[in-house]
Amino acid sequence: MHGQLLVAGLLLAICVLIHGVGTHAMQGLLRNRIAARQGAWISHPFLLLVVLFLLIFALHAIEMVVWGVAFWLVEALPTLGEAVYFSISSYTTVGYGDVVLEPAWRTLGASEAAVGVLLFGWSTALLFAVIQRLYQQAD
Repeated sequence: MHGQLLVAGLLLAICVLIHGVGTHAMQGLLRNRIAARQGAWISHPFLLLVVLFLLIFALHAIEMVVWGVAFWLVEALPTLGEAVYFSISSYTTVGYGDVVLEPAWRTLGASEAAVGVLLFGWSTALLFAVIQRLYQQAD
């Protein structure tokens, strides 16, 4: 179990790095958009939100693939496709149960769900801040 927690900690660190770099880049784009107001790279606030949602979705997709590759590399699941599918199910906390880990790796699977919840929370906070800012601009 200690080995699984170490792997989970490493994967958490990788995902926080991905999310941090990605959201920092998005923040820069948003600052430029908000500061410029006119002639911005995206002129309509709803289009800006669509782009932001797509970028956030891409970050989460990358993070799910990272976990999937890890499950495959430690041989917790036999194929990369099955590992990525399991990862998507775990990260989003859907947990269909049609693909399950061997008992030796279950702690790692549960850890991914905790990481997914935390990173979705981060994304939600970012979206809330952007939407709040857009409403303030509209007033």
